[in-house]
Amino acid sequence: MDTVIFLIRDVRVPVDNIHWVIPNDVWMMDRDTGGPYMWAQALVKESLDFDKAALSLEKKGCFVRLDQNVLPTKLRFPVIGKDEIKYMRKVKNIVRRGRVTSIAANDGAKLLIEFDQPEAEPWIVPKDHVFVHCTCPGPFNGLKDCLLFPSEDQLNLASLFAPPVPISMSCLAMLENALQNGTLNAAFGRQLLKESGIPLGDDYKGIDADELMDHDVLKILITQYNVGGDPKEQLRPLILVSLFIALLNEDIMVGYKWLKCNRLSVFSIPAFKSRVYETLLEMQAKYQEFGFSTQEAKMVAILADKLEVLKGK
Repeated sequence: MDTVIFLIRDVRVPVDNIHWVIPNDVWMMDRDTGGPYMWAQALVKESLDFDKAALSLEKKGCFVRLDQNVLPTKLRFPVIGKDEIKYMRKVKNIVRRGRVTSIAANDGAKLLIEFDQPEAEPWIVPKDHVFVHCTCPGPFNGLKDCLLFPSEDQLNLASLFAPPVPISMSCLAMLENALQNGTLNAAFGRQLLKESGIPLGDDYKGIDADELMDHDVLKILITQYNVGGDPKEQLRPLILVSLFIALLNEDIMVGYKWLKCNRLSVFSIPAFKSRVYETLLEMQAKYQEFGFSTQEAKMVAILADKLEVLKGK
């Protein structure tokens, strides 16, 4: 998208000379009204129905699509301005045949472009075309799961939430700081694991939750967010932000106020309502629809009870 805008606005390439290969149409977040936090909340409201959640945000003006006649199938959290979408919609030569697999000379004067969709016809163009490779797998594709707190003195960086990336790193740093300073509310973490019955993992066979070290609590509970795979994984940011607030300090308001004052966080937006408590209650009520185990549902219930002080915030 950035490349198309650059070619039109800055390089002044005539739009009729641009052909845009789009393997998958994607939902885009409006720069003024959209945000990644609302995506997970919309999924909760629409019981993990991708299309219903996206269309509900489009109706509110938070999500945008390139073509009103094409329903996007992907979300990689791109942010777009109203002026930028106007540039993009100027391009009428759109090629939707899948991903390009090869570009080869064809009879000397032409080029043959083939695609990964078996039914897609090859695309033949004059040889003087310039191809700009500007594909991006998004912020999550291909990332391998890693332990964020593998030991008492080691921290690995990975996303806790949807982009922008810096807020995830900022939250991880705060948890590490609390761990090192002895202010981490690890006692609640042990209580949460014990009462919910969440499996501790192979590393802790024969160990009771009460015996866990503080860094073990973080190792088990604070895990990487990856948008792919299990649909309920897309709700993980809501669980993680709740865990962050509950674990950072015994005083729940410490974590909440820190998020409100952190310019990297959506919580810092004036008049923003996080609905952390209310969303946990809704997730608890729909746990069977989401495919939560009874242990996961119990964890959500305990978190909601712990964070009741955030009701209405």
